[in-house]
Amino acid sequence: MSAWGTAQATLQDGGADAVVEAHAPREVPILRACLLVAFAALVVSIAGAGVGDVDTTFAHQAVRAAIESVATIGPALAASLFWGRARRTAAQMDVLLASSLAVYALVDFVFVLVPCVLASDRHLFAGWAPLAAHSLAFAGLVAAAWLPDTPIAQPRQRIRRVLVLALLVIAALAILAAIAGPITAGKLAISPTGELERESIGPMGLAIALQVAVLTAVATAGIGFIRRAVARRDDLLGWMAMTLTLASVARLDFLVVPGDWAGDVIRLLAFVTLLIGCGREIASYQRRVAEAAVLRERRRMARDLHDGLAQELAYITVQSRRLVGDSPERKRAGDDLVSAAERALEESRLAIAALNRPTHEPLDRSMEDAARSTAARAGIETHFDVERDVEVAPEVRDALLRVMREAIGNAARHGEAHEVWISLRTDRGLFVRIADNGVGFDPEAPRRPDSMGLESMQERIEALGGKFGVESSPGAGTRIEIELP
Repeated sequence: MSAWGTAQATLQDGGADAVVEAHAPREVPILRACLLVAFAALVVSIAGAGVGDVDTTFAHQAVRAAIESVATIGPALAASLFWGRARRTAAQMDVLLASSLAVYALVDFVFVLVPCVLASDRHLFAGWAPLAAHSLAFAGLVAAAWLPDTPIAQPRQRIRRVLVLALLVIAALAILAAIAGPITAGKLAISPTGELERESIGPMGLAIALQVAVLTAVATAGIGFIRRAVARRDDLLGWMAMTLTLASVARLDFLVVPGDWAGDVIRLLAFVTLLIGCGREIASYQRRVAEAAVLRERRRMARDLHDGLAQELAYITVQSRRLVGDSPERKRAGDDLVSAAERALEESRLAIAALNRPTHEPLDRSMEDAARSTAARAGIETHFDVERDVEVAPEVRDALLRVMREAIGNAARHGEAHEVWISLRTDRGLFVRIADNGVGFDPEAPRRPDSMGLESMQERIEALGGKFGVESSPGAGTRIEIELP
């Protein structure tokens, strides 16, 4: 199983969907990145043409073998990643990408890398053979970039069939090139550069036509993947688009300045870019696998708390109400016991909710869910005016949710409020306001020794480097304002 496949299989376990959703890749300026790498590659190409032939062309066998090794490993690794993605999504694009990249890697290994390594026979295949075999991969890339991305049945079987068919075609081309190459081509190639392909194919017009066709296919696929990467906010497709952008410039260099060293440099950079994208993707999915495991453990703990501690606390709360007597002392003691049990039950609910919540859930969603849950038990109505998709650190989220729950609970228990308004803004830092329509109180009045609610809320916010303020007066409700950097 591929590295991608292993990660995907792990992520399909319980709790992984929330992690995957929470880690939706951030939108990357794909078009800008592709334009920048295209400009840089064109500068390299122009520099290569200006320098001219100073015996820097990568014709040395060891250097050529190193370049072709990268050109083989990059597509092979990317094919493995898209194979794993295709197994999970069954999307036509992923199937075509996995198949096309695997075919490209296989062709480069058979027709280019092996002849580079075999010192005894560096001219093993006719120059037209690698280009003809690579055309299969280029056609698949264009199809993956532009065909509708519809789900297909049995993606693994489809990929296997494509690879078997490609193996047969490659074998046939290899045999034909080995036998008929000297007759039809005259000169044999060890690299896919324009110079060698022109000389080996024969007629100049046909050679240029083939090069233009390949350049068009690569550029068309690159444009398609730019479009899809932006639409899907998919980092791996973005790296694929940058790879094809560089490959297009390399092909243009091979066509305009055959045999120039700059084309090989740009082509090498294209596959290095693909390797970087693959490495980032693998690291991302390893992180998601770890977080999925953490989330499963958190949910297990939440279930244990819900089925054990929370149920016992609920029972204690109900029974405590039954024990309240008629005498003032017994009534006061019973009320204190009920309040303590209710606070303990609320704490257990807070722990359960925190354990069940995805670690990267937006703050606005967490606040709305927590506020509705607390307000429903308190019997008051909530109103929201919150900014969307606000990302904060887990410790900030936990502190804000606890303060908000405490404020809503105080509004219901002590303020006799019927409505609560919650606002969230990120204009300059993070600003949260919680207001109610309760009876209010005098913030300067002496407090009961066991009244720790406001102090606890203030300490939580100040521990994060923020400011905590309370505005209230008898009959005018209460407003809590929080500012965080």
